[in-house]
Amino acid sequence: MWASRRADIGEVSPKARPMIGIVVSRKADPRASGRNIWKRRVREIFREKQAMLHPEAVCLVKVRTTQRKPSYAAMDEDLVKLFKKTGAWA
Repeated sequence: MWASRRADIGEVSPKARPMIGIVVSRKADPRASGRNIWKRRVREIFREKQAMLHPEAVCLVKVRTTQRKPSYAAMDEDLVKLFKKTGAWA
């Protein structure tokens, strides 16, 4: 996961909200429906945690290859750890 602040990239607005980008490669899941499930889950977790992130946070989540899909709770826990590690967590 990569995180930055909009001030670092020159985009600051008074109504700033955290933003996210999600990348799921074909290696992570060869089926389009599987890649969409990954994206939906990450997007939903981000939506739930959005109020706890810095308003100027810009995050890029890249899903790596795994043996199987983790549970929703495990994904939630991992993303929160990553948000805290990258400094996006307020």
